[in-house]
Amino acid sequence: LKDLGTQFYLNENHIGQNRADCCLESLCSLNQNNLKIKVTKQQLTTQFISQFNILVFTELLIEQQQFNQLANFCHNQNPSIHLILAQTTGLSAQIFIDFGPNFIVTDPDGEQYPKKIISQISSSNPAIIKLSYNQINFSTDDYVIINGVKGINQINSKIFKVKVINNYSFELVDFDSTNLGTYKYGGYVQQIKIPITLNHKTYEQAIREPG
Repeated sequence: LKDLGTQFYLNENHIGQNRADCCLESLCSLNQNNLKIKVTKQQLTTQFISQFNILVFTELLIEQQQFNQLANFCHNQNPSIHLILAQTTGLSAQIFIDFGPNFIVTDPDGEQYPKKIISQISSSNPAIIKLSYNQINFSTDDYVIINGVKGINQINSKIFKVKVINNYSFELVDFDSTNLGTYKYGGYVQQIKIPITLNHKTYEQAIREPG
């Protein structure tokens, strides 16, 4: 009965019935793009969950010890079975994610980085680049790629680590442009995303050592 206040897919006619069975039709109507949804009533064993590559818990209806065993099993598979736990307990909520050790993130922030027009490149060590009017939207130690430059052609299609000087100027770390000619015109710079590797803790580790 308490589900009716928070579960959009349930109504009074569903009281006493299995929640998953009652939600199935509504879920299928929302996901019609070749996404298969089915209800299973099998026991959550390591053998059963080994057929999946992601496991999502929205509330824990099993003993903590059993969940710890399942969570450790997911973490130790190669590749890992991705585990997500998201549940509410009154006014508080809990979210836990374990995508295993050595999880590679190719897009850390989901942002689309704009191209910035270059107005000047110094012949110096390190090379200093000034933008025409667009303010810099990246930070020191970020990475950028440069293209379209005339004069110092060796700089094109290369990736550089940067050090920001002010809102319109930055250095190319460890790049010496002293003997590469003189900047003529053109060019743009764009921040790029460098993949990062995350090593997630197991659920038990996260409980012992949160943060």
